[in-house]
Amino acid sequence: DQLTNQETFNVGAVLNADGNAINNTGAGTQFTVGLGGSIINGGALTNDDGASFTIDAGQSATFSGVTNSDTNTTLTVNGTLDVTGAAPLDNNVGATLTVGADGDVNSDVDNTGIVALNGGDIDALDNNGNGSVTSNGTSTINGTLTNEGTVNVATSTLTVTASVTNEDDGQLTIGDLATLDASSVQNQSGGTLSLNGTLNGTFVNQSGGVVNTGSAASSATNGMTNAGTLNVLNGNTFTSAVTNTGSAVVNGTLVGDLTNNGGDVSLSDAAGQITGALTSSGGTVDVGGGETLTVTALTSITGGSLDNAGTFSGDLTVGPAGTLTSTGGSIFNTTAAAGLINNGSSNFAVNGTVNGNVTTSTGTTNLNGTLNGNLFHNSGVTNFDADVGAAVGQGVINIGNGTVNMDNGATVNGIVQTGGTLSAQDGATGDVINVTGDAVLNGTYAIDIDLTEGQPASADVLAVSGDLSGSIVIDLNEVSGDTRQETPFDLITYGGTSSLVVDGWTPAPAFSPYDYFIADNDAGAIQLESTISTGISGLAASVGLIQTIGNAIVNRPTSPYVSDLATDFGDDPCGPGGWTRFATGSAEASGRFTDEFTDTTGSSPLTLDYQSLQLGSDLVCFDDRFMGDDMSFGAILGVNTGSARNEINRLDSERNTTGEILSVTTTDFEQTYAGAYLTASRGRMFADLQVRFEQTDYTADNNGEGSNDIGVDNEEFTTTGTTFSGSAGYSWNIPQIESLNFIGSFGLSYSEYETDVINAGDSTIQINDATQELGFLSGTVSHLSILPDNISFMNYFATATLYQDFAPEPTALFTSDGEETPITLSNIESYGELSLGLNYVRLLDPAGRATVPRQFNAAVRVDGRQAEDLDSWGITGQMRIQF
Repeated sequence: DQLTNQETFNVGAVLNADGNAINNTGAGTQFTVGLGGSIINGGALTNDDGASFTIDAGQSATFSGVTNSDTNTTLTVNGTLDVTGAAPLDNNVGATLTVGADGDVNSDVDNTGIVALNGGDIDALDNNGNGSVTSNGTSTINGTLTNEGTVNVATSTLTVTASVTNEDDGQLTIGDLATLDASSVQNQSGGTLSLNGTLNGTFVNQSGGVVNTGSAASSATNGMTNAGTLNVLNGNTFTSAVTNTGSAVVNGTLVGDLTNNGGDVSLSDAAGQITGALTSSGGTVDVGGGETLTVTALTSITGGSLDNAGTFSGDLTVGPAGTLTSTGGSIFNTTAAAGLINNGSSNFAVNGTVNGNVTTSTGTTNLNGTLNGNLFHNSGVTNFDADVGAAVGQGVINIGNGTVNMDNGATVNGIVQTGGTLSAQDGATGDVINVTGDAVLNGTYAIDIDLTEGQPASADVLAVSGDLSGSIVIDLNEVSGDTRQETPFDLITYGGTSSLVVDGWTPAPAFSPYDYFIADNDAGAIQLESTISTGISGLAASVGLIQTIGNAIVNRPTSPYVSDLATDFGDDPCGPGGWTRFATGSAEASGRFTDEFTDTTGSSPLTLDYQSLQLGSDLVCFDDRFMGDDMSFGAILGVNTGSARNEINRLDSERNTTGEILSVTTTDFEQTYAGAYLTASRGRMFADLQVRFEQTDYTADNNGEGSNDIGVDNEEFTTTGTTFSGSAGYSWNIPQIESLNFIGSFGLSYSEYETDVINAGDSTIQINDATQELGFLSGTVSHLSILPDNISFMNYFATATLYQDFAPEPTALFTSDGEETPITLSNIESYGELSLGLNYVRLLDPAGRATVPRQFNAAVRVDGRQAEDLDSWGITGQMRIQF
């Protein structure tokens, strides 16, 4: 059974429907549960075809089910509507469900029509595709709100005790003065949420969803997670912390922190602002041309990229996985305290204008534009391109560590370097880095140099207008060439004063065949100067020193081993004799050299070991037949062999020899000679003359590698020479001391030498013809002791000798690529010698018969020699048979 109303029906008392259905139908039909009325035990309520069903405030009705359908059909609940069945209240297309301020619908609502929430409560609401829900009062949905149609929270507060889901093509709007309060709000794919008021609850905009903020004061109090599209519209303010994995378009003001985890943050209008921090761990932050993004707190790009073609205002830090890219028209406005910070990005490129400081903590920073601020470089790499300018009073580069690369024409107002590397190296010379103020350099300054033959040398230059100070190492990248430079060339210039100390340079200053030095010319420039390689000049000095030592020490000006007879000459006053002399020893010397082209001096340490064998034969007459003199006439043959070691040491920037060995040149030599002599004696006087013709063959080998290789690889060359020498002396008895004598002598040795050309790679060394003019003065104390056999005796002696070389210093000529450089070498100058030894004499035939050996002589002597540049010792043994 059912109750059908097609007119006007008012319930003013309790109506027990006893389970019967009520059908309210027809246009103009009105069913009212009025004052004092109620419906209990109602069956299904069908309200359709334009009818109106109203439950007044304070009244109630209970039905097993409710269907509200058709156009102009209205169901108004100002009291209480209970639906006891399982099916939700069905509000169909065209029908309107209105819940008043005191209304209470105890039922889920399935809506494809119109729902007006003017206050009151309903249970869960499912608003389907054609449905429209408007909330204009303080209303509550005691369950979930699912929307595929249109929901407009126009005014006041709509409270949803469970979740809100806006899906498919659902349109959810929260008005300017309205609040949506829910446990969570899910804006799913296809849904659009227009947030002009306040949203309380967990807020998630899923992929495919769109959220538009369009009010001066919209907010999401619990923050927002965005995987879809968030549009903060122009002129509007949205207050919320946002975590973005989708697209966030900030054309208005976002009040809160924005965390971008792989999404995109951008603008589409002229300006946007984030009043908070911007942190991006992935994705892109994009500021287009003509756009301005202002971030009031720190922007951290820990991943992904920030692309700026417009203006970015705020402090910015970029981490190792982040990327900063800007075009030439971009602008960065930052605070002086923080600025742009690279915390490890290898893609940190600023091509526009930076109004503030730039800091490279680590990573790679590329600056190509205008820096109106300071650069703080703590580590990593900063590339400072040519068109980077600096405002007056700013633009100071502070280098703590890492490398700052500067292009040609880059200009800064100052440099404060406490470590790291300031570099202009790019494989080409001629770069000029301009510093309009002072430069304090402590660390490494790296530049290119070009030493190509036939053209002036060139290098990168640091041009400092102010004062220059600090302590640096200069890294020279040799672009081309290794030729001698006729004039020094600039590496650093300064307009004020300089206290800069150049501690050295890398790589090793051994650009064979030339060495280079860095010096302040005291006229506003730190310059590079060249001189002959220490290896080349050291070899020349060594050869000259070996010649000197050979004649002054190995072949020391010693008289032939001719001795008076210890007894009467007997039947024949004349007789032949033969003798041999052997010597061995060592010498440590230092040969000095001067590059006459640059007036650069140096020294070449030399260690020499030698062995010597000399043979002589003569005819001696002991009868004073030569105008009262005893004389001998003889010939000599000899050979000297040995090896010399010359260490080539690195020179420091002040041209001083250091202890670092770059290479070693070993020179083996063998000298052969022949000559003639005569001696004369009269009483206690004696004298001798000698002439000797010599040839010395050398083999030199240098073990240097790379730039330390001087090109001497088992190089063979020869020196020929002639020596004339003579000496004279006198022997005195020392009074009151029996058998003790003092012998004084003096002498002079003159030698001439000629040496082959020495090849050193593509270069040559010519030791010019030279002489040695060695004079000596000696004194000997000797003691004679006759042995018990009465036919032999021992003579003990000690001798002190002073030698002096009076010859001019030898010279050499170094030729490389057609350029000749004269070198002045050193001779041995003066040195002292102390000798200790003994002579042994034995009479073999006291009768003095002509055909029998008359006398045997033997001697051994130990020599020690000392001078400023010489330390030597030697042992000599000799013996003679006189017939």
